[in-house]
Amino acid sequence: MPLDPGAAPPYAQAMEWQAPAVVLGIRPYGESGALVSLLTEAHGRHAGLAKGGASRAQAPVWQPGNLVEARWVGRLADQLGAVSAEMVHPAAALAMADPMALALLSAACALAETALPDRQPHPRCFHGLVALLARLPGGALRLLPDYIRWEALLLEEIGYGDQPELGLDQAVGLRQTAQRHGASDPRRVDDEPPILRASTRRF
Repeated sequence: MPLDPGAAPPYAQAMEWQAPAVVLGIRPYGESGALVSLLTEAHGRHAGLAKGGASRAQAPVWQPGNLVEARWVGRLADQLGAVSAEMVHPAAALAMADPMALALLSAACALAETALPDRQPHPRCFHGLVALLARLPGGALRLLPDYIRWEALLLEEIGYGDQPELGLDQAVGLRQTAQRHGASDPRRVDDEPPILRASTRRF
């Protein structure tokens, strides 16, 4: 049976990649391993087995919300594969002292892990999430308008309609709240922050 010329070949997916990634979730596996869920720009939400990921040495790297430089390797493209990483930005540790920051970080990671399809790239969601992580140390309260916009962007990306346009009163209210707390324009959540540029220069 001839192949559909418009279909992607079975080897189209990479069996090895290295890229900046946000840790979305982690589950213990075996004695010291961990199943980790990552979000990358080009590979979307992607899982992998981190050998020793639950150990005392590696556990801080795999905390949800951290930005890491991840490397995934699999014998076949559709396998779970093995993943390793180096820390780029310890967002989880930086959020520990602020309950609201920790709640916002946990909510964002849980939503991305639950809602985004496996291995389908959503670069706008990735860039938006990294932008939130970069500004989180400045205070979670001022990021609430940005976070709401990012949630709406994620829903739009997975097919739940266009991103809603705010009415005049709502838009003014969001901007005034953001400005009072030193936030950037709440509509701009997908700018590439400096920590992402620094990470991409490493490979």
